Amino acid sequence: MKQQSSVFPASHFVAADSPSFRAKRSNFTLIELLIVIAIIAILAGILLPALNRARERAYSIHCVNNLKQIGLGLAQYTGDFAFFPWPQDATQTLPGTTEKGRWWSLLTGISDSGTRFGSSYLPIYRQHSLVNGSYLGLRCPKHAAQRTENGGPLPLHYIAVGSSTTLWYADGAVGITGPLAVGQAAVVSPERVKKPAAKVGVIEYQVDRNEAGLGVITDGRYLFNSSSTSNLVGPVHERNTGALYVDGHAGMLDAVSELNAAGGSREVEIWKKYFATNINE
Repeated sequence: MKQQSSVFPASHFVAADSPSFRAKRSNFTLIELLIVIAIIAILAGILLPALNRARERAYSIHCVNNLKQIGLGLAQYTGDFAFFPWPQDATQTLPGTTEKGRWWSLLTGISDSGTRFGSSYLPIYRQHSLVNGSYLGLRCPKHAAQRTENGGPLPLHYIAVGSSTTLWYADGAVGITGPLAVGQAAVVSPERVKKPAAKVGVIEYQVDRNEAGLGVITDGRYLFNSSSTSNLVGPVHERNTGALYVDGHAGMLDAVSELNAAGGSREVEIWKKYFATNINE
């Protein structure tokens, strides 16, 4: 008996290695596409944290380099005048002029109104949306998106360690500068500093604050405190903040553990250990 031929003619079947078969298999299936997307997502999950860490590391290096440059400017200034920029007050009359300025004006040589009155030890940054003024020009990338209350960029990224007229002078805890009202007791020369390698003279401004005030911290109330809104010093680079020490070296200081002033006497203890230039602790 003659066998019936297949329902499909032989011409219907295509060899797997034929060009037409390969053409039909050139497109991805949905499953293959989902597998590729999943692999990309896994790789991104692995690589992005590493990229973020690298970026944070770059920001920290940039910030430390800024602080080292401030240290060089301070060294040149103290070489010319034998003391750190003084006084810390915002209303001081700058040397050789009737212009007003702040402690960083003494380093930039430019008054708040933009008038040059002396040598420039550090670059300036002009910003007129908050007040007319020429501010310290060294900027940390972590503060790039930060804005003041009226929408302008933050005028100052680094603040000096000053002194209070009341709370801390009773204990002699002076920074690298002080207020005009105290007089010569607030003038600090490099040779008067106790343990200069352990005392911070300039520190990075906390990134979530929106105004810089005088550009100084004057006592422990402005240190990191998670339960306070008055602190000017706190974490900027993850847990850390940039710090310039009086001997000129700079680095990152763990603000969360080392500068946490929460709880009474901690403010005084931390201030004496890290900031009081005339206390040997």
